[in-house]
Amino acid sequence: MDATYRAIGCFITHFSGVEEVMRDYLALKVGLALQDYNAVITHDFALLCTAVEEVFGRTLDAQNKKHLRGLISRARELNIQRVKVVHGQWWPDHEGGTLWHISRQNLRAKVSGKMAISLNHQTELARELMVQMRVFFEQECP
Repeated sequence: MDATYRAIGCFITHFSGVEEVMRDYLALKVGLALQDYNAVITHDFALLCTAVEEVFGRTLDAQNKKHLRGLISRARELNIQRVKVVHGQWWPDHEGGTLWHISRQNLRAKVSGKMAISLNHQTELARELMVQMRVFFEQECP
């Protein structure tokens, strides 16, 4: 059972890291004062993705815009998994946990087993994305 809890925690931690990188570099790009950060930077992840793409897209060449779109697309895919993790019903077990989630698009339930393995993979994807985003944004916000 501990593997289930550990996988959930690691995934959420690394997803939050992706979100933090996006928030911080967006604030830096627009010159947002620190005292305004919490009030202004969006707390909706999908909107944050759109804002980052819009603001950075204004100054990027075609190749870097395409690269940013790819990074944002991967972030949105991770968010789909995050929504399932935080809004689904969990049954921890010795096989890595089972997740029951109802889609908002079609109201159909989906049951997924051995979730620790899946979440460990998603955690690695989030970790890689966080590093790649940081490298990309460092070049755009010297």
